[in-house]
Amino acid sequence: MDELKNLEALGLVLPGPAYIAGAILFGIVGYVSFRRVEKHHVLRLPV
Repeated sequence: MDELKNLEALGLVLPGPAYIAGAILFGIVGYVSFRRVEKHHVLRLPV
């Protein structure tokens, strides 16, 4: 626990549950969006 106190003294703290949930949700939304665009992407060559 001494290491944790040293890190807190430097300003480094563990993220809260809301931050972790938001990061996971943001990641899932980004992944789904990427897969959706990749799936429906049509390559259009300049003519």
